[in-house]
Amino acid sequence: MSIIGVSILGIFVVMIGSGILMGVCQLSYSTVPKVRNNSRDISTARNYWTVIVLNVVAIFGTYIGAVLLFSDYLIKSGPTYWYDAILAILLYDFAYYWLHRVMHTKFLMRYLHGWHHRCRHPTAIDGLYQRPHETVLALSMLMVCVALVGPVSVPSFVLVIFIHTLINMLDHANLRTGIGWLDHIMHAHDLHHSSRNVNFGFTPLWDHVFGTTHKDAEHAELDNL
Repeated sequence: MSIIGVSILGIFVVMIGSGILMGVCQLSYSTVPKVRNNSRDISTARNYWTVIVLNVVAIFGTYIGAVLLFSDYLIKSGPTYWYDAILAILLYDFAYYWLHRVMHTKFLMRYLHGWHHRCRHPTAIDGLYQRPHETVLALSMLMVCVALVGPVSVPSFVLVIFIHTLINMLDHANLRTGIGWLDHIMHAHDLHHSSRNVNFGFTPLWDHVFGTTHKDAEHAELDNL
């Protein structure tokens, strides 16, 4: 199988695995306390499942399209250097931080990003509730970051997609697990959805650097929430 074929297979494996994990998260909400009560259940919106499906299509379309059209810039055969994946994610984290801040301007909140914030306290699947072209924009940025680091080996490429998918799901999972750093990540993004102008980063790194971390995300005692 060609490296393009293996890359596409890896995309499908990651997406299927993330779908299973997302299902586990959704089922766990009946037994595991959420970080906060969901004061507005966006899943009752008339277009909810249509938007979710369109975003799944957008995810597959962006990743597979990137591999088919720009494989020379993204992937290569040869040895695997795992730090390539970490560098790509760090670069994306920086770029997405600023993209996300721009999306919180009045115009883009109204015409692009505002859909995603209709859910004030999200669940795992709510991470897919946004305009599909926002998904395409963010994932295209991720692919550009891979190209800037790369081309990378197929395992590194698939690892980038895995890390991005996992962190994005955890950001929206809204659970208490008893694992400090994991609860911190989920609580921080929950605060972003409710407070809006804080905690923009894909990870907490750049919010700490640029002073946009919500004070509750820095000092919260999750057991007391």
